[in-house]
Amino acid sequence: MLMGYYNEWHSLEEIALYMEQIGNSLYYGGVGGDTIVEAARHFGFKEAKLKYGWEELKKSIASGNPCIVYLRIRAGDYPRYYLDDKPVYTNFTGGHWVVVCGLEADENGNVKYVVVNDPASGANPKNLHPCPSIQHGRDLGFW
Repeated sequence: MLMGYYNEWHSLEEIALYMEQIGNSLYYGGVGGDTIVEAARHFGFKEAKLKYGWEELKKSIASGNPCIVYLRIRAGDYPRYYLDDKPVYTNFTGGHWVVVCGLEADENGNVKYVVVNDPASGANPKNLHPCPSIQHGRDLGFW
């Protein structure tokens, strides 16, 4: 998804097979940040690196660069809603990689929502995640 933004196209299977070869599998057990960075470099994004926290995310988005972000999810810890007002993450604790493609602020410039393009959401390409649920830097990991 993010590679396509930069006009670099690879199939999910091609990416998953490469990630499995280097130690993590998209299909079995999840993917760590180091693996995503290594795969990004392999597929042509030589400057890919891990960064953490709100300030780094704000800088990247302000520069027009969407980011792969790891959301730490704790079931029932806070409400999250997609644009259709259906709750998500009610029974799941763990994490999930998404693409942050924007930030939405209030009239004072305070970020209220993280605009997410979530490959797992299928036909709903834009989801809003309320900032109070991920306002701590430890809940954000991205490259």
